[in-house]
Amino acid sequence: MVPHGRNYYQSGIFLKDLNEEVISIIGKHYQAVPSPMSVVMIETEGGKIAELPEDECAVSWRQTRFCVNVVAAWEKLKPYKTDSTYINMFNVPQEEKDKIPIAEFFGTHAARVKEIKLKWDPKNVFQAQTNILKMA
Repeated sequence: MVPHGRNYYQSGIFLKDLNEEVISIIGKHYQAVPSPMSVVMIETEGGKIAELPEDECAVSWRQTRFCVNVVAAWEKLKPYKTDSTYINMFNVPQEEKDKIPIAEFFGTHAARVKEIKLKWDPKNVFQAQTNILKMA
């Protein structure tokens, strides 16, 4: 969706309706974005997931009709960037994540992090966006 190597911030909200007022607000504010790489994504929700009553599971937004997700992009700070990245804030395609050197996130602590992970989670049960055991 968005190119690797830029700086991004992302946030979203659920909406009950996507009426003319909401569309007007989104359009007005989108005209002022600082980068052509910034995007507003509007996703439809509901459908099959809305068929299950909300009190039957942990997900509380089953009756939501729309999700508006805003991704802001900027590049002007890139020349001032360090060589490390906060693990929750890096943006690469999923298939590229295992190729990122673990030291980019943990620096000189990378070997210790892997050691702890192998000791306490040898089956790699706890992983999400970043699979520490598969990283370079």
